[in-house]
Amino acid sequence: MIEKLVYDQFETTSNETQFNESEDLQMVYFQEESKASSWRPKIEELPPRSIESIPSSVQPPKPDLKSLQFNLKYSFLGENKTFPVIISSKLNAHQESKLLQTLKCIKMH
Repeated sequence: MIEKLVYDQFETTSNETQFNESEDLQMVYFQEESKASSWRPKIEELPPRSIESIPSSVQPPKPDLKSLQFNLKYSFLGENKTFPVIISSKLNAHQESKLLQTLKCIKMH
């Protein structure tokens, strides 16, 4: 019974309203295009640089060294404990020296 009432109401309403699908779609496209064409980018000026940046090779930042696992340790590529790297603590002195030489060579390129 409800289905019949709904169907009858739908038929009555759809017969009273004439849809022109082409015009309706064109209206939707027009509305979307007008929204897109009204958008304009907002350009903001960046504030002037107040601090001149200094390369880390000239003035290295002070590293914040965290505690490491027992099998790792810090080693440094630069003088005065600068440019820290984390390496294995199981390396012997010769292996550590060769590794640091290689890393320093790569860092310079």
